Amino acid sequence: MKTIDLRKARERQRREEYKETILHAAESIIVRKGYRATTMDDIAREAQFSKATLYNYFRSKGDLTYEIMLHYFDDIKRSLAGIQGLDLDPMEKLKRTILTILEVYDERENLSRAIMMDDSEHGIMKAFVAEQKGTSSPVEKKFIKTMKAKRREILEMGCAIVRDGIRCGAFRDVDASSAMNFLNAVLQGVLHLRAWMDPKPGAREEAEMIFDFLLRGIEKEHAPSPLKGDSQ
Repeated sequence: MKTIDLRKARERQRREEYKETILHAAESIIVRKGYRATTMDDIAREAQFSKATLYNYFRSKGDLTYEIMLHYFDDIKRSLAGIQGLDLDPMEKLKRTILTILEVYDERENLSRAIMMDDSEHGIMKAFVAEQKGTSSPVEKKFIKTMKAKRREILEMGCAIVRDGIRCGAFRDVDASSAMNFLNAVLQGVLHLRAWMDPKPGAREEAEMIFDFLLRGIEKEHAPSPLKGDSQ
């Protein structure tokens, strides 16, 4: 029985390694050629696998693209899990969380843009639009459902940091989910603006700015409250 279990474990590991190789090959090709111009033949050559082997893992370029996007969330989740396991105060964990998300985006910015901007029949944007209209296919529905679940997991990891901060007195008593939704909105806005910024600030610089604004806002310390009706 143990021999069979070991064999199954080795097979699972082999398949995961092959899958990772294919995903990285696809990412590389899409960045170089663009999503629309990339073919399954291109990906098979880049991964140095036969096309038959490629189709054993992914039925189509659309399925492969969905997996790449889900892989993006998995990368963030793994990084945040590492931060949670560190012996750090909640403020430092929150700052590192912000920095990690910005760094992962920086690493895959060109890939994300190539995929998200594509408007082909099997593009990511089509899946989002179809889901909103209620016309998505079973594959698209599964992709959107899985992505939302992974996003919730990431937000919950952030909520756990906020709750720890509240318990130890580092943060004031706020609704952790609302705080993380606000932080997510700020991060999404910053990431969107990065496409228009030239030159772009470094991830560490931006993380410090976002963290400072999240904790302190723009209110001057000990500033007097303006009196109602007071005009000067």
